[in-house]
Amino acid sequence: MRRKNLKKSIVLLGMSMFLLLQPSLPLGHPLTPNENTTTPSPLFSFNSYIDIEFDATALNEPLIINQSITVPLIIRYWTDLSDDFLWFLPKGLRNLILFNQWDAPIQTIELSLQSVPSWADISLSTSHLPVHIPMRSEECEVKTTLFITPHTNAPSQSYRISLKISCDSIGLLNANEISENLVFTPSFNPSIDIMVDDQVIRIAPTHATNIAIDIISHCNNDARVTTQLQTILNQWSPTINPPFIDISPGDIESFTFSVIPPDDFTGFQTVLLTFTVKIFPFREDSPTIEYPLYLIFYN
Repeated sequence: MRRKNLKKSIVLLGMSMFLLLQPSLPLGHPLTPNENTTTPSPLFSFNSYIDIEFDATALNEPLIINQSITVPLIIRYWTDLSDDFLWFLPKGLRNLILFNQWDAPIQTIELSLQSVPSWADISLSTSHLPVHIPMRSEECEVKTTLFITPHTNAPSQSYRISLKISCDSIGLLNANEISENLVFTPSFNPSIDIMVDDQVIRIAPTHATNIAIDIISHCNNDARVTTQLQTILNQWSPTINPPFIDISPGDIESFTFSVIPPDDFTGFQTVLLTFTVKIFPFREDSPTIEYPLYLIFYN
């Protein structure tokens, strides 16, 4: 019974000293919390602080479809626990007052991704980062890696995901949570199909012929398709209408290619048209591609 009363008295003494020695961060302290930290903690408790650092170089360039990029993340963790708080007490009793346990606990930094799209694989190499609880004069640093792989159906538009970083409260040590936004843009995928009823076409001299050319877009953004006649056919009066089309993903648009063979046309004539696909509105960092279409005219 005496031992229990003695233990209770020591705990009460420690808590009394705690009220007298409650520390605070001085202005200008190198670990003063930044704008991402939580609101000030309640009386008779201590704060946890979290910060994140990363190199956004890989995110500043369009991400190649079906290719993974890595973004190393550095998580910094510190507290405002005074180094000399209750210094005169045994370590176990000090831990009991601070953390409700005799042994020094381990803090765990938890990371979670928010607003992850279905058209990309986005993950962390690890989302649970154990650290020891540092005093005010210390700082812990842990690392993890973010992986992003956009799929073929990823839209070529800027997208923002949020990374939430948090730690739990332990005894008198408060919890904390911050969020960091990461923005990336999947690369443009200039993919189309070109459809015509027939590529080998019988045609009579001086007879006007119109060929409908359908464009099916498999692009991951709005695109502009322009066409150009590569074969010299001055005597055939060739025309292509319209000179370009703007097309949305999954849509079908059409060109009309018209020719009138000269009156002395015999045999056959091979014609090459090229179709250039670019993102629209234009972006210098987006790829373009040319698709050929061969037509053979004969009589």
